[in-house]
Amino acid sequence: MNTEEIERQIKELLERQCGQLKKEILPETQVLRDLRLDGETASDFIEEFEKELHVDMTGFVFLEYFTCSTSAWFIIPPMILGALLAASTDWRPAKYLAIIIFIVMITGYSITNSIKKRRLKPLCISQLIDAAREGRWSPNNAIVPNLFRGARKRSAHG
Repeated sequence: MNTEEIERQIKELLERQCGQLKKEILPETQVLRDLRLDGETASDFIEEFEKELHVDMTGFVFLEYFTCSTSAWFIIPPMILGALLAASTDWRPAKYLAIIIFIVMITGYSITNSIKKRRLKPLCISQLIDAAREGRWSPNNAIVPNLFRGARKRSAHG
């Protein structure tokens, strides 16, 4: 498969995940910074990329490039608490359970929030093209961003 065909397939995948793209997709386009693809949507994109372009992504560490969604920490615990309160006839155990769920929710949010504050590696379209050409993700696909936007150089160290 040639580079133009790979670029076309990646663009189609991105349009399926993000809708109509407002920016031109270039090799130096960063998936998170430029396209705002993150969390569950980014995970779906990487899975589809792996499946449709037949790329072994075994060495790809998602949390080095993207963050995870915090929405579950705010939706699931209150739903569980509501169901338990509705089913309970004795309010005392439910009160203690509410405190435990609140602590779990805050702890989960804190952990997720600290993950979001860490420095993420950029994932550029050129890296995905290289992975598709090679048929697998490799640490050699990683880039070291230069101080100037759009400039990049290869790094064998990942």
